Amino acid sequence: PGKSAYYQNNWMAISDFEFGRLWLRDQSQSPQLPIQINLTPGERSCPFSLTLNAGFAYVVGREGEAGTPTANCNNWVGVWKVDLTLNSVVGFAKFGTKLRDAAYGADDRLYVTDFEEDRVYVVNPTTMAQQRSLGVGDGPVGLKLNPTATGMWVTNWNSNKLQYWNLTNDTLIDELG
Repeated sequence: PGKSAYYQNNWMAISDFEFGRLWLRDQSQSPQLPIQINLTPGERSCPFSLTLNAGFAYVVGREGEAGTPTANCNNWVGVWKVDLTLNSVVGFAKFGTKLRDAAYGADDRLYVTDFEEDRVYVVNPTTMAQQRSLGVGDGPVGLKLNPTATGMWVTNWNSNKLQYWNLTNDTLIDELG
């Protein structure tokens, strides 16, 4: 049912694009019943990707209303912050035009790709405010951080390239493809 699955510290999470929900399961609990969280009170949300850290899930997606131009979820424009203890949405940040992937870094920052604007946004996860952005390759769809969050791999769909970035000075180190 989902577009993205993630597992960390006994938590399994799946973003359900079709029904606009986040499914969670705490693998350390018995019984392991899934928890369903609707991301918006409106008619439709379209989660696309997610990452977990320190009791929170950060879900990249789009809000939409049935019967309007946003119902088809062609764009991804925000990040929901979900508290895994409260099982509820506790924040939403709206930025970018086609957000696709997220990763949480050892530097306590959230990194989010924007396919259309060819950028990676660096977000403060406490305030959900954008701190800076990096212009990367054409059509970034995925990213992974090194264990110390000093380096970042970015996959670019449109240019069919993989890039490695130094995050201490925001410079491109290598590009394959």
